[in-house]
Amino acid sequence: MIEDISAPEPRPSRGLVYIVDDDDDIRDEVYELLCNTGYEAHAFGDSAEFLEAIKSDGPVCVLLDVRMPGVDGIAALPRLRSKAPLAAVIMLSGHGDIPVAVQATKAGAIDFIEKPVSVALLLDSIDDALTTAEARRNDLEPLDEARRLVTSLSQREYQVLQGMVGGLANKVIAYRLNLSQRTVEIYRAKLMKKLHARSLPLAVQTALAAGVQPLDTSDGDDDSAKVPAALIGGGGPAQASALGNCPS
Repeated sequence: MIEDISAPEPRPSRGLVYIVDDDDDIRDEVYELLCNTGYEAHAFGDSAEFLEAIKSDGPVCVLLDVRMPGVDGIAALPRLRSKAPLAAVIMLSGHGDIPVAVQATKAGAIDFIEKPVSVALLLDSIDDALTTAEARRNDLEPLDEARRLVTSLSQREYQVLQGMVGGLANKVIAYRLNLSQRTVEIYRAKLMKKLHARSLPLAVQTALAAGVQPLDTSDGDDDSAKVPAALIGGGGPAQASALGNCPS
């Protein structure tokens, strides 16, 4: 159970926190605490249900119990990082197990708190986690923007960009793609405009951030000149369920 369950003064910092714990009493107490202190809370009794419901975008904090039936906290971490890379995870455990704490940290958890949990310690850790998650978003935003710009290119524009990334002159790109040099120049002007790049270095910087590979200059089929599936826009992120939401 949580020590000192009496709620402290509400904090100005708010954020989205997921509670994943199979212990009904602890889950309910933490949920009530967070709702009463200005956080938006979502509570889940098992990892599988949580992983199905969590949103993939936005900075969040996840309070994840180590020992649960089915998918335990350690096993859930890699799947969580894949689905919600901005999530900052705090592991909760009723056992002061140092090897497990080390394992959780290596798997991406930013903190490991032993039960019973001090309210002050828990809230401080949550605030730190939300700050970390926000910093991750700031780091990823330029990459996301680069990918968005690159996905706006046509197939030929993408291929010309690959040639630019490889440091090839227009006439070499033209030869490699079986185009006229003038056509390559036109594609280059178009892609520079779409990438909002006023210079070659800026265009190449955006391409590298988006993971664009240099144009393959070997003989044979040019598989590298095909736009990777990962850079083709898809549907939006799955929406989380309304289970355990704080009342509005």
